[in-house]
Order: sequence, then structure tokens, then C-alpha cells
Amino acid sequence: ITYDNNRAELRVNNINFRGEDNSLSFDDIVVNRFDDDASDSSKLLIANGLRLDGLDADEFVKNKNIIVENIACRKITLYEPPLDNLKSSAHKKPRKVDSTGFRHVYSIDMNHLNFPDVSYVPATNSDYKIGKIAIKINNVSADEIYRVQKHPLDFSTEVELSCSSVTMKSKEGDYNYLYKNIVLNSLRKQLDIGSYIIKPMYSEREFATKEHYQKDRYDVVL
Repeated sequence: ITYDNNRAELRVNNINFRGEDNSLSFDDIVVNRFDDDASDSSKLLIANGLRLDGLDADEFVKNKNIIVENIACRKITLYEPPLDNLKSSAHKKPRKVDSTGFRHVYSIDMNHLNFPDVSYVPATNSDYKIGKIAIKINNVSADEIYRVQKHPLDFSTEVELSCSSVTMKSKEGDYNYLYKNIVLNSLRKQLDIGSYIIKPMYSEREFATKEHYQKDRYDVVL
């Protein structure tokens, strides 16, 4: 699917449907973004090995209901758009009109979604890094697709998001803040953090030399 001037916005490779076991699979899905009508494409999402099992094709065709037992994807890579583009709306594309009525007609019922290997790639100038992410979602159900798009947690029994690490630099660049083994679970209403570390970027001597007045230097592990 192209955005404009034959620039690929969505590319899907090797689509396979098996009626025998009601499975639908995609080898690769690539989504690109464009800052404006004249810009080159840049990566937004790459998904490898997406598979839907227990897909009720009759319900989809006859009754416009999306019923799936399991959805899994072997690997997903997300790319952060530049911060300037997130803040500015000057060059945002107008929202496409849903001429088919798809979002307001089709209901959705999915039992289990599993994305065990999600990588998030920050922009080049970002002051943070994110480790490996895993996402599990159970029992998604809504009368219309757009309801899930707007408020996904409200229509899911359980969402669990885990991340191996999040690293951020302090504003002054004196410290690295490191969170390890983060798990957020919506059903238990619980956030677990394995450890929180404040790591100074300079040795005690370098820190003392850098500061123009006496100042505490923190080195913390919780």
C-alpha cells in the first residue's frame, strides 16, 4: 500500500490462510512514515512472524465479527519518530475517512495475544534507552473496533507489560537512572520494579572538579 508517489507505507510479505486449522500468518509486516508530502520514508514498525490461530472466517465474512483464539508475533521492532514531529502538528497527515464503516461495524473478540520480543528504538538524540519488552493481553472484547483503539485497557481483562530495563540520563548529564525488570499488570493493578539504580557519570574527584560549589554526589541501588 503506497502513501503518495508510489512510496510504500505498508508492505506485507507471504500471507497464508489455512482453512483446516483456521490460521492466518504473515512473514513480515513493514510500516513506514512520512513527515510531509515531499519527505522520504522512515521506519515506524517491523513485525516478523505474525500468526492468528482460531480465526473464525465465517463470522468475519457473514456477521462482521473478528473472533480469534490466539495472536502471536515472533518479533516486533518499533521506531520512535523524532521529538520535533511528535510536538508539532503542522505536517501531520489528515486522518483518513473510514468509508467502509469498518471501525464502527465490526465487533472484536480475542482470547490471547502474545508478543514476547518487542524492541523499541529511540530517536538518535533521545536521552533514554529501553531494553527488551514483552506484552501479554488476555480476553479482548468489544462491540466495535474503535472502542478498543481508543481505550484498549477498558476492553481487556488483563494486560501485562514487562521490560528488562529503562535507562535515562539526568537533565544535567551527571547521572544515569536505571530501572531493571519492570512488570506492569492491569488485572492485579500492580507495578513491580526489580531494582532502581542512580549511577553517577563521574568519579568523586571528577565530580568535585566539575561543580563550582559543594554538592552531594549520589550513588544509589534499591
